Amino acid sequence: MSDHDIQITLRMGDDVSAEFICRAPEGSLCRKYCDEPYQCEYITQECKDTHRWSAFPEGQCNIVTWLSESGLWWEMYEGPEIHELKSAPIVATWNGDVYTWEYA
Repeated sequence: MSDHDIQITLRMGDDVSAEFICRAPEGSLCRKYCDEPYQCEYITQECKDTHRWSAFPEGQCNIVTWLSESGLWWEMYEGPEIHELKSAPIVATWNGDVYTWEYA
């Protein structure tokens, strides 16, 4: 089961927008950041095991922030070819530079 969703909205004038939503409970890794001096951009097993993590302010999610602020949401789609957009659960994956997403 996925802790993240995409909400697709179609407005008059053919404007399609997306909002990424996190349903992970507080304390989940996507809701934490790596403390200084490490400041890891993404979570590796080594980072999980050896670095100190702090919680983002309530409600904030690292994955949602990346997907919402890193560019055009449709360019970050990495799944199979689709012929319709839908609001649904997604899986986010770190590719070494940014998070990408596909439908769960």
